Amino acid sequence: MGCQLPYAPPPPTYTIVLRGSPFRLSSTQIRADSPNHFTGVFLGGNGGCAVYYSDRRSTYFDLIVEWLSGYDDFLDPVKPRDGMSERQALEALKAEAEHFKLKGLLLRVDHELAKCASRAAALRLAEQHVRDRAPTRVSLIEDFCDSVRDSDSSVTRLMRGVKSGPPQCFSFASLRVRCAR
Repeated sequence: MGCQLPYAPPPPTYTIVLRGSPFRLSSTQIRADSPNHFTGVFLGGNGGCAVYYSDRRSTYFDLIVEWLSGYDDFLDPVKPRDGMSERQALEALKAEAEHFKLKGLLLRVDHELAKCASRAAALRLAEQHVRDRAPTRVSLIEDFCDSVRDSDSSVTRLMRGVKSGPPQCFSFASLRVRCAR
């Protein structure tokens, strides 16, 4: 005799359609960052509904689904879309999180925005340092890391990469500066 598992019906799924793009969420995903817009729509006091239509952009909703699925590394592959900078992309994701009332996601995006601000400050510091070193001309300044560890954002850590004399190329934490001769 084989072992039979008791039949358990699949959990209910709910569909969110954003500008024609459907996304399916389970009740577990809907409750993940609750209370939120979805708990009100699908699990509300009036019995809710099974399909929700919205004119919101679907561009970043796949990241929201990852967040609601419990993944913490979902922002690692965030790449700016539609010609946006990383900061602009995070601001767009923040707007979606605000609209859908996802408080946990808002906190996480705010943390990522703070890291973007740290990188921008480091870039400004690197630019100023290079410009103060006459007669050096800057041919390239780039941010070559997608993320900066919290410990890498202090000015003292950035300045450790500076060597005396006119360098040809040096780094400030996640910034690479190439000087022309």
